Amino acid sequence: ILTARWVSKPISLLNKAAKEIAQGYWDKTVEIERTDEVGQLAKSFNSMGMQLQHSFTELKLLNKKLTQKEKILESQIAERTEALRQSEEQFRNAFETAAIGMALMSIEGKYLTTNSALCQILGYSELELQTLTWQEITYPDDLEVDLNCVRQILGGKIPYYHLEKRYIHKNRQIIWGLLSVSLVRDLQQQPLYFIIQIQDITERKQLELALQASQTKLNDILSSAIASIM
Repeated sequence: ILTARWVSKPISLLNKAAKEIAQGYWDKTVEIERTDEVGQLAKSFNSMGMQLQHSFTELKLLNKKLTQKEKILESQIAERTEALRQSEEQFRNAFETAAIGMALMSIEGKYLTTNSALCQILGYSELELQTLTWQEITYPDDLEVDLNCVRQILGGKIPYYHLEKRYIHKNRQIIWGLLSVSLVRDLQQQPLYFIIQIQDITERKQLELALQASQTKLNDILSSAIASIM
């Protein structure tokens, strides 16, 4: 009986200590002052417990650092998200209230979104413009020049371009516009969409054409007068 107790008691102590460690009591040790295999087992158990306690302490510190970094990252993401929201809102406000026509256009030439100024210049509603391409409302004689500029900007040869060209108004009248085009690319430098600006210069072009006609007429009169004198 004494021999059985001499063996079973330390085993019972080890079992109890193991259960307490499993419950989170990492500093639990077993005091067994013996030099036999059971004593060696107790020493190994205590050593394992100390290693577990050390590992758990390091894990808690690491978890604390990770939590702090996560909070910092969350704060940075929130700040950048708010900055992006404000930037988008500022762009949207500037886009909608601009005195000149503005639009975002697909690479294929479809109007993605337009402001009210552009709708007024061309005579179409935003929904109507979204069913059209810029090629369809460009005066035929000006189409190739514009297409050549588009090819250059897509090919990376120019960052943007400005062009005086004619558009066909919804009522079929000819509208002169000063066009500015830039291209937005993604992080891989692939084209995403165009940003276009159109200023109505019809009145200015009409005055220029009228002045040219007057100058031509005056030159003809002067030529005729000189010819009659000679």
